[in-house]
Amino acid sequence: MASSIRIKNISELPIISGSRNDTRKKISCITIGHREAEEQFSSDIHLDAFIILLVLSGKGHTVINYKTYDIQADTLLLLSSAHLFHFYECSDDFQCQCLFVSKAFTDEMDSTDMIYRRTKYGVRLYNQPVVPLAHPYAVLLAERLASINKNIDRTEHFYHKEVILNRLFAFYLDLSDILERTNLPHTDGCLTRYESIIKSFIELLATHYREEH
Repeated sequence: MASSIRIKNISELPIISGSRNDTRKKISCITIGHREAEEQFSSDIHLDAFIILLVLSGKGHTVINYKTYDIQADTLLLLSSAHLFHFYECSDDFQCQCLFVSKAFTDEMDSTDMIYRRTKYGVRLYNQPVVPLAHPYAVLLAERLASINKNIDRTEHFYHKEVILNRLFAFYLDLSDILERTNLPHTDGCLTRYESIIKSFIELLATHYREEH
């Protein structure tokens, strides 16, 4: 019998729902260990969010859209609301930085360039969402994620949202630079006709978004 699929907003995750900071219910950046991975992500879950998972230490397995991947330190997972995922058999020293950006937060974004950074690789990585990184790249992204996390809690800042967006934009810029320098798999031959159409549309959007709205 197939396991049930849970569809959630990030605000429903136990690791987020108890926060007194309402911003964290729209965008959250946290570090989880093997216990949280097993307790909260051990069966298929669908989050209405853009998700970055950066493995800091340890190893384990993840299933994304029913395909299994081995993961270890310096592995990056790029997931969207179109992905189902769960973890299993994570080692005791497993640690993972998690960035959850909800649709509610992305709807508030007014930077077209940021949307471009988020979507440029979306379809290309849809069927291959797991990217092994060189260690210096992983360290850089970990620092960017830590900065996002720190600024989410700076609720007293007069420009709280703008500061978060600034740190998020810096993260996407570094991520895009790293992906440009990384040999990503080419999966065009594995895409369905629907996926190919979406891929072509996003490529056109990425090329012409500055001139055509």
